[in-house]
Amino acid sequence: MKHLFLFLLTAGLSLMLSCKGDQGDQGLPGRDGVDGKDGNANVKSYTKRVEANQWEIVGTLGSSIVIPTNIITQDIVDQGMVAVYFKDDVVGEWIAWPYTVTLPPPINITSSYLYVVQLGQVELINYRSDLSPSGQSGFVRIVAISADGKVQNPDLDWNDFHAVEKRFNLYE
Repeated sequence: MKHLFLFLLTAGLSLMLSCKGDQGDQGLPGRDGVDGKDGNANVKSYTKRVEANQWEIVGTLGSSIVIPTNIITQDIVDQGMVAVYFKDDVVGEWIAWPYTVTLPPPINITSSYLYVVQLGQVELINYRSDLSPSGQSGFVRIVAISADGKVQNPDLDWNDFHAVEKRFNLYE
């Protein structure tokens, strides 16, 4: 009896699987799934802590430090955009670079902070009006934006760190 049942089961399955015929009508479409949160595939960021003693003297003009990062691709260099923000240990607020500040009397020194982007790295530069080398301790955040990411966000103030951080969910 057991063998008969297995024989019939095997024959039935073979018959059903080997049948060919006209394809049936298309079924009703299913429900759409829940939309996920928008991503930031066009924007990448890298945050690094730098110390004052890591800055190197650049002639008599100031100091610089090179930050290697793989988010600076050839596509970013050629067509994208890079934004740099710095949060020093004194002020403690993210400031968009380039940036210039003049310290009040009796100090009267002007410091200009800028950056140079190259494939695989960003060089931070600090020029001072008194020509003394100086580096700061703090965090640097480098944000690489593809050409598409830039075009898709024409209303964004790229100098406002908190707006960029919120738009692209760059919290670290």
